Amino acid sequence: MSKKILVPFIFLLVLSVISACSNNSDSSDSTTIKIGTKMPENSPEGEAFNYFADLVEEKSDGDIEVKVYPDEQLGGGTAQIDNLNTGSQDIYAESSAFFDDCDDRFEIASAPFLFEDYEQFREYMLGEVGQEMATNMEDNCGLKIINDERNFQRGPYRVMMSKDPVKSLDDMKGLKLRLAESKLQTSLYEYLGATPTEVDFSETYLSINQGVVEAVNSPVSQVSSMKFAEVAPNMTITNEYPQEIVFVMNKDKFDRLTEEEQKIIVEASNETGEKGTELAEEAADEDIDKMKEENDLKIHEINTEKWTEELIPFYEKFEEDGNLPEGTIESIKKSK
Repeated sequence: MSKKILVPFIFLLVLSVISACSNNSDSSDSTTIKIGTKMPENSPEGEAFNYFADLVEEKSDGDIEVKVYPDEQLGGGTAQIDNLNTGSQDIYAESSAFFDDCDDRFEIASAPFLFEDYEQFREYMLGEVGQEMATNMEDNCGLKIINDERNFQRGPYRVMMSKDPVKSLDDMKGLKLRLAESKLQTSLYEYLGATPTEVDFSETYLSINQGVVEAVNSPVSQVSSMKFAEVAPNMTITNEYPQEIVFVMNKDKFDRLTEEEQKIIVEASNETGEKGTELAEEAADEDIDKMKEENDLKIHEINTEKWTEELIPFYEKFEEDGNLPEGTIESIKKSK
């Protein structure tokens, strides 16, 4: 090959190598984030998580791809938290109560009637104690809550479905109430005079129909799909406990993101909180209208402040027995 031919050939070869390296660099610059959830894709929450993925892609001009794995495709709650710890999963979107191994106080997220309403709980979590808990999650578990506005409500509220109306504390006396396995909740409802019975959620309809139990606590969003109104047509709006959803991320993965990427992820998760709560409220209204028409649903409301006051001695004893750090209940009382 002559020198006249060889020189341009080498030049073209160098250009092709540079171009290939540039293409490889572009692909490596993109970021992929895996988020796991337990809710089906076609549920209001499922829609919200897809909204999060679209929002991140839009805000990052396609530089960040969020892959959503709904319906426990990445495992149950414990498995997905393990995935976060190993780094095989980047985000788990679930109740903060699942993270009590990082700080015992996260258990308060599923403690019945400890808070008067969601807003009090949210303000508490945005305050000094809540921020301390979030810091402990980072230090003790290497996990970070990224939706720092804490505005994503699941459900968006909880209700009790019962055969007979439950309107007051007196109506709890002797009530055969379905519960999942929970030492705290079993003890609490026994304290209120009920008779808790452990039944799988999927078996609750049959258990009510057969008289094994008379009532069940549930997110309002699941009442229609479980057909509870057919066998327990009384709905008491209890706001039993605040059902927040937190986007918990592997902190090392978060720290490896650029400042701009971190900002995008945080903003998108907070905007998703607003959207997810809105979707849940819309779905709840539609479900209630449907059940009123089909099942003659009756709706009752209770004064949750009275229930909270009734349970103060219970929770003080719960803390005294070493189940919560000293001063937790007092700090919650002061936040009211």
